[in-house]
Amino acid sequence: MLSNIISEPINTSAQAYVVFSVNDDKVVSSKNDNLKWPTASLAKLIIIYQTLSAIQQGQLDYHSVLPVTANVAAVGSNPDLADIPLTVPQGYEVIDLLNMILLISENQPALQLMLTLFGSLSNWRHQTQLLLAAMKIDGDISNPTGLDDEDLAGFFISQHVSDKKVTKMSANALLLLTKKLILQFPDVLSLAQQAQMVIENKIWLNRNPKIANPSYDMTWAGLKTGFTDRAKQNLIAVITHQHKRYIVVLLGFDGANYAKFDEAERIIREAITNEFSK
Repeated sequence: MLSNIISEPINTSAQAYVVFSVNDDKVVSSKNDNLKWPTASLAKLIIIYQTLSAIQQGQLDYHSVLPVTANVAAVGSNPDLADIPLTVPQGYEVIDLLNMILLISENQPALQLMLTLFGSLSNWRHQTQLLLAAMKIDGDISNPTGLDDEDLAGFFISQHVSDKKVTKMSANALLLLTKKLILQFPDVLSLAQQAQMVIENKIWLNRNPKIANPSYDMTWAGLKTGFTDRAKQNLIAVITHQHKRYIVVLLGFDGANYAKFDEAERIIREAITNEFSK
């Protein structure tokens, strides 16, 4: 466990959640925080971490141009999997790929960064298991997008990978990953809190509506949203409230897409109220 829980679980339709106070370095509320749950696009934080590590180590930089490979381009032929279809032979700067992942949760950039850094899906799986083990993070990983493997059947065939599974991690595991990411690479929050990005002469808005329209008492610094039919609504939120920073991981929220952002704020408020009432 990350720390002692000091408040009762809050009533929520989410399957699991955890609220962590960064200032106090402790969990203030949680529910089913060790339950492994499909991550959906929250898994993309892994390839974000690996990409920023590669930049830190000089393997590439923000302005390195990566050409789109044919097997990644093929994923973009499905409009359900790509809002911005990446095509051969176009190249994109690493910073644009990172922005597409963080702001609008695109899948192709995660796959292209994975192939650039690791060469193949099987090698990424192996290296990622080693990374998570070194971080003392327990998780089942399949691919860097967090999509169910059947959604990427063609890509899996191109990678000669037949074992299909679902990426699952617990709220505690995702909290640990988030803490390590923002501690080692604080610039990731500067990227995640951009209200919009421009790619191919078109403006794309951050899918987190709280970035551009924050609540009166909370400031959001990102970080990642996720949804599949299996996972339902997932969210990792980094929020400042009353001069304190909190990380909220919300998994399996049964509600509308935008409702999960309000739910994260409600859980923080109730967690603080419960803490002070003890």
